[in-house]
Amino acid sequence: MERDGASPVGLQLFRDLLDAPAQAALVEFAESALARGRAGLLAGKSYQRPPAEWAARGQGRETVHFGCLVKCNKLLGAPVEPLPPILEDLFSALEAAGVFGAAQRPDSVCVNVYEEGAWLPPHVDSDAFARPFCTVSLLSDHCVGFGTRVPPQEGGEPVYTEACRLELASGSVLRLDGPSAGPDWLHALPPHPRRRVSLTCRRLGRKAREEREAAREAAAKAALERMARRRAAKALRRGRRRQEGEG
Repeated sequence: MERDGASPVGLQLFRDLLDAPAQAALVEFAESALARGRAGLLAGKSYQRPPAEWAARGQGRETVHFGCLVKCNKLLGAPVEPLPPILEDLFSALEAAGVFGAAQRPDSVCVNVYEEGAWLPPHVDSDAFARPFCTVSLLSDHCVGFGTRVPPQEGGEPVYTEACRLELASGSVLRLDGPSAGPDWLHALPPHPRRRVSLTCRRLGRKAREEREAAREAAAKAALERMARRRAAKALRRGRRRQEGEG
């Protein structure tokens, strides 16, 4: 399934990294998370469907987010499920295999569930995430294409041209770093021949982490201020009732 062509620098494919039991456990986890998301049993905005106009043409997939929410390739501040132990164990396995260093350990996962025929257009993952990041392939084999946008000779919109294609076997892990992670190189998924699950493991960049922490601190401060106002109002009401009783 691989095509000849120059692959971008920083791209590394770890074949057969996960054995069959590990794959089965992760697929079971992903399917359970998807079912709970469809039933409205997950926190906040953890579960996401593709926009209706995307779904109508087969673009996109259902997703379940852990650690942070990414929608239409944008990092959002909505609450989502925390990372469960099975994903922390996956991160440890990825570290042991050399996919990540200790300082690069992911802090979020997007569970992607692609139905037969689903595809993704050429894109670059949000720069809110640090590099490297990786994709774990599960359930069925597929492929990913890498290419660049070439300006047409007489102006107009740039044209995406695929330069190479890699097979993503179930149990493999694709690591993107440096030029392969963008912005000049893009990656895309052609229509899936079979249902497939993938886990995109990423770590928020320093700026995004600082902004998220600042937002959390601001929210906590606002909550404390609301609590203080409620307590003050309650004390004021009690004082008025006592005065009325004494009068």
